[in-house]
Amino acid sequence: MRKKFIWAASLGLLAIAGCGTDTAPTEAGGENATAQQGAPKAPAKDTQTVVITDSAVSLNFPKGWYENPDEYPYDVQYFSNNQRMNTGVFLYNTNDFASAIDAEAILELQVEDLSSKRENFTEIQPLTTTDLPDKIVTTTVFSGEKDTSAFYYKFTVVEFKDNPELLAVTLQVAFPSEWDKSRPILEEITQSLAIAPSETPESTEEVETPEAAPETAE
Repeated sequence: MRKKFIWAASLGLLAIAGCGTDTAPTEAGGENATAQQGAPKAPAKDTQTVVITDSAVSLNFPKGWYENPDEYPYDVQYFSNNQRMNTGVFLYNTNDFASAIDAEAILELQVEDLSSKRENFTEIQPLTTTDLPDKIVTTTVFSGEKDTSAFYYKFTVVEFKDNPELLAVTLQVAFPSEWDKSRPILEEITQSLAIAPSETPESTEEVETPEAAPETAE
């Protein structure tokens, strides 16, 4: 279930980024690039739309993905049905910070925080920017180790053109051996982030939660 936080106008807020759950790979390397894409696609029939509580932001998860049943530091966090991937989303309003800060600076703080909590933290993909009609998506990917396991960490910040003060920062985790299969799924999730229409209800679809609980990083 969602853990409630009172937003503070402080960069210390970003320190909770390292409390996510380990289970997901990242995108392969490449030089910084800006890609122009077509109009946003309507949600596919095999996805579920989730409106983040107390916000005007929605995103699509594949059917079968389920919300973390435990407390978590994100505004929302979902696991894949086989627990091999997960996505956590933080929402920030730049007006709540004591000093001016941009999207890339917030993303860099998230990366720095997690790097202090992992071993052999290495960049796999440098910053890549995708310019979509309604948003700008900036992504970087790192590999890291926790205990005896290796993971890929995909960091993304989404800037909404209709609301430039609102930023969505995602941390997605997957296994390196499954990255080629996981990457396009995780990319679709982040690129589905949008300002939700006021009439869009939060998903009420019941999804059976597997008995095994994913590991939560500390």
